[in-house]
Amino acid sequence: MAKKKEKETETQETHAKRSRPRWRFADMFAFCALALAAFLFILGPLLKWIFEKTGGENILVTLNTIAQYCLFAAIALPAWYFVRNKRKGWIIFYFVLIIIFIVGTVLGLI
Repeated sequence: MAKKKEKETETQETHAKRSRPRWRFADMFAFCALALAAFLFILGPLLKWIFEKTGGENILVTLNTIAQYCLFAAIALPAWYFVRNKRKGWIIFYFVLIIIFIVGTVLGLI
């Protein structure tokens, strides 16, 4: 009887560990933002010089924009999990901040 209870306990613990995802989208976006930002910090000046000579500056702008939106997703997703069970004011403030970020990014591209 004791062995049966031990097996049930082990099965429940194993099942609980597997029900949690191994990674989240926010983790992936954070890694992509970090990788692109590091790439742009190290190779950015060299690439800027090369692209100024060849007329391909839009590539750096595109990479920078992708890095910004990956960082945005990495921040916005956990922020939503924090805000979603709060009062309506928190949720409205969250969406106002989202809109400000998106508009700021778009205006920065113009």
